Amino acid sequence: MTHRSNVSPTENPFRPRARAPEIDKETVGVFEWLITIPLMAVPLVNVVLAAALIYFDRTSQTKRNFYAAVILLTGLAFACL
Repeated sequence: MTHRSNVSPTENPFRPRARAPEIDKETVGVFEWLITIPLMAVPLVNVVLAAALIYFDRTSQTKRNFYAAVILLTGLAFACL
């Protein structure tokens, strides 16, 4: 009894198939940035808002990274003063 696989004779069974790129579900839209950027321009509001939104679970990873950068740059600016 021979075992037949679903692999064609021309296809290498040990070579992984190319996969379609995964779509990022956490993509931040333009309108979200149009709200975020003006809020980050207001002094003191930017640091408080950034610190608060880093800890929310619903905040996308892209925005968390942005808020972390805002906090680091603000700390660096205060350190230079």
